Amino acid sequence: MKLELSSEWVRYSNLTTDQKKILLDELNLSTWTKYISVFKMLVESNKDPLMLLASVDDKLVGWAAIFADCPMYASYTMFFVHPDFRRTKIATKLAEQARKLNTNVIIDRWSKTAANFAEAIAA
Repeated sequence: MKLELSSEWVRYSNLTTDQKKILLDELNLSTWTKYISVFKMLVESNKDPLMLLASVDDKLVGWAAIFADCPMYASYTMFFVHPDFRRTKIATKLAEQARKLNTNVIIDRWSKTAANFAEAIAA
C-alpha cells in the first residue's frame, strides 16, 4: 500500500471533475449523513473548501476539508477516510500533513469519534 498525500492545500474548485465525483461518491458511503448534507450545502453556497487529499495506489481514499479563506487558522469541518482504509493511520497522516503546512486545526468535537481522534493527534 503506497500512501500519497497532497503537498499543499488545494481548492475544491481546482479538483478535477473525476476527483469531485469520487469525493462525493465516497462521502455517500459514510454513515455520517450529516456530513453529506453539510458538505454539499457549503459547496453549493459558493464556499470553496481547501482540501488535503490522500491516495493509495492512485485511488482517492481520504481527505480533509476546511472552509476558510486562510489555512493558517482553520476549522476541520470535514474529514473522511474510505471505510475500506480506516484504521490504517491515513487520518493521522492527514492531520500531520495539516500541521506541517502550518495549519492550526480545530477538530469539531460533536461526536465521540471526533473527540477521540482529536485526543489521539494532540501535539
